[in-house]
Amino acid sequence: MNERKFFGLTMAGIIVLVLLIASFTFGISMCKEKDDRIFTTVTDREYNSILARRFPYNAAILGSSMCQGFRCSDFDREFGCQALKMTCSAANFAEVKFMAEYASRFQKLDYVIFDLRCVFLGFEQTLDNMPLESYSDRVIWYRLKKSFSINALMAEWEFFSKRIRGKVKYVSRDEIYDWNKKHPCGEKYFAREILFKERYPYRTDAAYRDLCAATLDTYVIPLLQELPETEFHIFFPPFSMMFYMGLDPAEYIALKQMVIDRLLPMKNLVLHDFEIAFPIMENFENYKDLIHYSGKISSRMVTAMKTREFQLTPENREDHLRKLQSQIASFDYQKEFDRLKQTYRK
Repeated sequence: MNERKFFGLTMAGIIVLVLLIASFTFGISMCKEKDDRIFTTVTDREYNSILARRFPYNAAILGSSMCQGFRCSDFDREFGCQALKMTCSAANFAEVKFMAEYASRFQKLDYVIFDLRCVFLGFEQTLDNMPLESYSDRVIWYRLKKSFSINALMAEWEFFSKRIRGKVKYVSRDEIYDWNKKHPCGEKYFAREILFKERYPYRTDAAYRDLCAATLDTYVIPLLQELPETEFHIFFPPFSMMFYMGLDPAEYIALKQMVIDRLLPMKNLVLHDFEIAFPIMENFENYKDLIHYSGKISSRMVTAMKTREFQLTPENREDHLRKLQSQIASFDYQKEFDRLKQTYRK
């Protein structure tokens, strides 16, 4: 056999092998696309497109990790709905708007729930992390292109081998994206985050407030206007009190006041203020870090949303802001830091 023929046969063999591997990867990805059960996944931004297309719902739990501890069954019970989590870890508000619009294409949304974190509103809002082709009519083409990726091959092979061995973990609507089982809450876990990790320097100055206002005007308010028949339940999360250490109380209240003033006129919005749930916020057993609270707290929040225990209204707005400013200014951060340091530092 001459060298040219050998080279040609070798290249043909490689091409056939690549096509066979890509076909395998594509086939598994399409099977996952058609699966009528929910399985655990860390690729939330991609898997949400499958959830929206495949499963019944009339309530969408969106937002960030602040919402991933919610149990859909709690919303079902309290609101008489069929809820589905379509959250994204560290979601920005461009992603929230995109996901709400996408979900509403398939089924009518009676309720939409997501978190509103004031100090994150001024961050850059993009769809850079969203696999947009997965949410379009080009999804099959997207899966086909992805089939030639080594990372995709490894991921689909892992899924395939687990499926053959019966090891694929199918989960309920409550369990999807819930980080609570992997990241337990409690003061000792909270203390590790406080003592050994550098804090992010959050901004609340006037220039930053302008960025936050632009986010509200570009993403949040237009979303509420686009879905006028949907009841939105948006909430300020109950961050731990240690989160506010180093923040200027007056500046933070000015930021929050701006957010409230822009949102309260919206007729299809119920705005919940869990930042005055001080018994929760002062009890560090409820947290795994500065901001992430336990599933138990998430369940209590759903009940409070139904009863509107912490609802913000034009009548109580000033009282809520006054209470929070007083709490931020008077809380003894150094005392709590020293206590945690003495108790948990080895």
